[in-house]
Amino acid sequence: MTTPASNISATSPILPDQDSAKTIEHHIPELDGLRAIAILIVVLSHTGVWPFPGHGAAGVWIFFALSGYLLTRQVLIRGFWSPRLILAFYIKRFFRIIPSFIFVIFFSMLVFKNDLDSFLMTISFRYEDTGNYLWAVRQELLFYIILPILLAPLSLKRSNLGKVSAIFLIAYLLASNLIVTATAGLPVSLRITHYVSVFLFGVLTALLMTENFYTFRSHKSYNTLNFISISLLVFFCCFNRDVATLLLGADSPLVTNYSWKNVDFFGVMSCLIIAFSHHFVFENEKELFLLSILRNKFLRLVGKYSYGIYLIHMPLIPVFVKWTQNTSLLNMPVEDNAFLNVSRFLTPMIIFLLTSLFSTVLAVLLHAFIEQPSVRFGRLMILKLGLK
Repeated sequence: MTTPASNISATSPILPDQDSAKTIEHHIPELDGLRAIAILIVVLSHTGVWPFPGHGAAGVWIFFALSGYLLTRQVLIRGFWSPRLILAFYIKRFFRIIPSFIFVIFFSMLVFKNDLDSFLMTISFRYEDTGNYLWAVRQELLFYIILPILLAPLSLKRSNLGKVSAIFLIAYLLASNLIVTATAGLPVSLRITHYVSVFLFGVLTALLMTENFYTFRSHKSYNTLNFISISLLVFFCCFNRDVATLLLGADSPLVTNYSWKNVDFFGVMSCLIIAFSHHFVFENEKELFLLSILRNKFLRLVGKYSYGIYLIHMPLIPVFVKWTQNTSLLNMPVEDNAFLNVSRFLTPMIIFLLTSLFSTVLAVLLHAFIEQPSVRFGRLMILKLGLK
């Protein structure tokens, strides 16, 4: 469906399953904080506060990488993936994602008076990636479809052989870009974009780090890796075509081919190092600054409802844009404005704050009345079918 904001070319994340942030003994609160940072980056980008247009992609990197990592880690904890568990996985993901998605789209259609064809096109995922901010939902669902194939080697009786085989399979897919090229000729609703590499990096990280995490954490280069990863993440979040032109010149291949977008590898690796080197909370552990930020209660709350915020925030933006346009103080001539030209920054910031606030409130309601009942229904269906 085309909402008033859907013409904005944007990148948007999809929230990994909240249950995926749990292990048998541990909840990982830092990941909720990381989700919050991801969704705030996206909203900042969509509302015009983020100074580098189109770089809400940093939020997408985080969400897709987290999804691949956490879902793979669940499979590793179980030790195998049988056909019954695969079917249970699909049922669980469907009821986690789709009911809220359809509800928000249908509600937006009623509020913004969009036509039925637009609604049907949206819920059937027949829109182009650049024309609708909800493209990430489709990509996430496609990732879910291929995940059992990626992890099929784990069902081998010899677990080490299965893990090594899965690692080689994913490494080959990353190097060959086979998934993207193989689906390029399919209908729009079935095409997998280059963002699958982000998801694959998450899967690969889970396979490589699950058993060696404690050794990695005690390694001497631990703090150095975190410093490098933060620096890389900040750099690539800010690095766009204009910056490339300024630094390298207009004739640089990075500019003429627009190939600066091939920074996915560096962006994903930096996100993974930050997120997954802070997973477990040990007693008497020295508190790290980054860790304390990710554990912030406010960020964790925002992270918990980040999927709802993602679904809701874009339809709200044109509402607040229109409101600011009708606010006399923000539209006074520069010479008469007491804040001089501050409205150039103030207006997007007001839109961002209002969008974030109302999106969060509505996301809480969506979580309570749509998401949670749907998830419970999915679990009940799994039990009824004997798939648990």
